[in-house]
Amino acid sequence: MGQSDQVVTGMYNLYRASQVMFPREEILADARKFSAKFLQGKRANIKILDKWIIAKDLPGEVGYALDVPWYASLRLETRFYLEKYGGEEDAWIGKTLYR
Repeated sequence: MGQSDQVVTGMYNLYRASQVMFPREEILADARKFSAKFLQGKRANIKILDKWIIAKDLPGEVGYALDVPWYASLRLETRFYLEKYGGEEDAWIGKTLYR
């Protein structure tokens, strides 16, 4: 398989995509289980690195995705996104969280 079985970003993208599935989609359910197991193993061994992409905080993104499912709280997702990418200084962007 070469190095494609060690690509963290590909598995991370598969995991995030599998969270948006319809009921009875067994292929995506299997993909989610497989990618979650892969990412949890990498996180446990502190090997969340990917030489093919430069990311600011890939271990943080993967850890957040594993800890907080996408469907759990979209407001929480928005708040973390704004905190991570600099929305707290902009009053107009920060104000949307309280509507």
